[in-house]
Amino acid sequence: MKKKIGLVITLVILGSLLFIYIIPDNITFNFSFDGSDEYINGDVYFEDIQTYERIFLGRTYEGTLDYPKQDIYQGNIIFISEYQGNPFEFYYELFREDLDYGEVNYIITNKNIIDLEFELTNKDLEIIKNEAINLMNFERENKNIVKLIRNEKLDNVAQKYSERMISENFYAHTDPNGKDCYDRLNTNGIFYYTAAENLGVSYVDSNTSLPEEIVYGWINSPGHRIPILDTNKHPVWDNVGIGIGCDKLNQDEYYTCYYTAIFAGFESEYSDILKSTYIQAINLYDVDLGLNFPSDLKISFSSDHSVDLYIVPEYSQFEDFLYGRSKFNPIITKKRIKEYNEIITTYPGYTLLIDSSPSNKAINYSLKVESNI
Repeated sequence: MKKKIGLVITLVILGSLLFIYIIPDNITFNFSFDGSDEYINGDVYFEDIQTYERIFLGRTYEGTLDYPKQDIYQGNIIFISEYQGNPFEFYYELFREDLDYGEVNYIITNKNIIDLEFELTNKDLEIIKNEAINLMNFERENKNIVKLIRNEKLDNVAQKYSERMISENFYAHTDPNGKDCYDRLNTNGIFYYTAAENLGVSYVDSNTSLPEEIVYGWINSPGHRIPILDTNKHPVWDNVGIGIGCDKLNQDEYYTCYYTAIFAGFESEYSDILKSTYIQAINLYDVDLGLNFPSDLKISFSSDHSVDLYIVPEYSQFEDFLYGRSKFNPIITKKRIKEYNEIITTYPGYTLLIDSSPSNKAINYSLKVESNI
């Protein structure tokens, strides 16, 4: 194939020597496959690196496109085509030196082709999520921390949020409607005592180990590390749900993946010595949690001496009991007991009162409250 190239001839005379510079007024773009003479055709665009405005330069013929140099400058070259039915969009840099030289060769590598054919299926993502949780638990075991329990309800909340971020093109703990992680748990009727959320984004191709990027990216970040390597004697967060949303944006050869992990604690433990004739009030369903739905809680209480137990609908009834007011109205009353184990339906404000008066001596007690999720 013969190409018609416009020329500018510049004469420079130095002493008795005559120099002739032949400067092409076009720049030639060549697109081919790595390691072969096979060319590839497609549409070529120029992108301004400041405004991101795209200008269509033309379509290649036998892998080549000539374009006037005076109409182009340093920026990005975008090549849009397809390979074996898979559309792609490759970005290349156009440098000042390329314009001076007048010709630039862009190679589509074997790696590019592998990444074009690379797919992340729902099955792949489920494997990645399992591996990420296994990595978290591997790091916890190394520090003698109990394993995280994968929770299906947390999984569903995390997955929906990751998919929203990728589909609605935002990345934040607070969604475009102003709702955060705690709102999402509330909306889904999930009772919790503690909760935390980690987010991340990665660009994934055939060489990416996404589970490692997820877990060690968080572990290497001080704030994100805390719920994973929770070293409290009784871990604050012992349940986790994880979600991953991925898509090939703008026909890229790689996937953009947004991922979410929600860590939660569904139980609360207490142990104390209660002096003789003293009364203690413990929130079972604290209104400060901001939840607004009934929740079944498993109450497990034991003491070394007899006590009276009362469950009241509001913390304010603690004072009603202390001062013998008539409006004291317990929902559950248990007299002179050492053990109490029951699942009850609770609402915001529910409070447990422990009265040591029946034994007339100090008592040692333990209490465990678990969300029946």
